[in-house]
Amino acid sequence: IEASARNCLDDIVIIASALAIQDPRTRPSDKENEADNAHKSFSHPHSDFFALLNIWNTLHHDASSFSLNRLKKFCKDYYLSFQRMREWLDLHEQLMRILSQKGAFSFNGAKSSYDDIHKSLLSGFFRQCARRKKGALYQTGGNREIMVFPGSHQFLKSGDWILAGFLMETNRLYAMTVATIEPEWIEKAAGRYCSYSWTNLRWQKKTGNAVADETVSLDGLPLITGRTVNFGKRNRKNRR
Repeated sequence: IEASARNCLDDIVIIASALAIQDPRTRPSDKENEADNAHKSFSHPHSDFFALLNIWNTLHHDASSFSLNRLKKFCKDYYLSFQRMREWLDLHEQLMRILSQKGAFSFNGAKSSYDDIHKSLLSGFFRQCARRKKGALYQTGGNREIMVFPGSHQFLKSGDWILAGFLMETNRLYAMTVATIEPEWIEKAAGRYCSYSWTNLRWQKKTGNAVADETVSLDGLPLITGRTVNFGKRNRKNRR
């Protein structure tokens, strides 16, 4: 729904169907370096979600010549699982068919922006956001510590705020399929799930209003701090 409103539904359907299957990239024990080099061709400087789009778009760059034989060769050349790629293709086809039957959805058919794609993803994954603590370690809501998965191209490269496609727990909690985002995007996506508090209440002579410093939090994780706001307009209780 959010992707349709933001005019990036085509790309979100590709990403959504990819997230529903096991990662198609493989690393044979005897060819790890070759596989890593092949996968780097799909990497994006800020987003693992865009890496998935790059896999899809590379495969479909010439739709007229698509065939199972070409898919097999593509998987062999780029160290991808043929079975998982087939699952991805099948799920994508099913989602497109379902959405096409619904009159409320609009497909963009053009290149989508980084911001719109990740803002759309945030509408469903806003609880899987985190703020950098140190290096590859991040703090998420509920006072949980997560680490960007070392196999991600975003490991030690991601920004101060990240979005994870999902979290995996083994010996520690890992953020899988990671992208750099802005905290303001989280506030807009989380909406009523955010909590607000105010400090340093004061009179602003220039505007003739009572203002305060606002802190926005999600599940105890501060998203925005020190934002100057009109105190009376932020909440009905503030007018008393």
